[in-house]
Amino acid sequence: GTLLFATRSGAAIAADLGNRALTRQIDAFRSHGVPPARYLLTGACLASLLGTPLLFFVAYVCARFSATAVFLATHPGHGHVAFDEEFLHLLGTTGPFPGGTGYVLAKVLIGALGSASIAWHVGVRRKDSGSAVADGVTSTIIRATIFVLVVHMVFAFFEF
Repeated sequence: GTLLFATRSGAAIAADLGNRALTRQIDAFRSHGVPPARYLLTGACLASLLGTPLLFFVAYVCARFSATAVFLATHPGHGHVAFDEEFLHLLGTTGPFPGGTGYVLAKVLIGALGSASIAWHVGVRRKDSGSAVADGVTSTIIRATIFVLVVHMVFAFFEF
């Protein structure tokens, strides 16, 4: 999930910022005394930090619904209550979310924040053509993917 979010949102942010750099909107911010980072980077980071938990929740609900459907299809004599009890037990759930949710959210949020930052640094560089914008998007996707993989690797060292 984090890789998809990093690449998709990173590409979108880099494309938007790259287009703004190409059309000199970034320069217009500066000439009017508005720090581009305050307006654009803050918005990109906040959108990523708010969108990531929402995506995480939607993915959890979809996974739970799919698992329930498969269980009911393969165990016709049991109801959803039997599945819910075992599912929650296997996940170590003590509340509304599975055990380790905070840990997973920390990984995901760090990945999202890093991806937005990478997109910012690549996107606001001077662009002279549409090809330069496309190169920036590709560069952002590669860098964000590497960043997210490193974040997951570091968290894996602490987890195990």
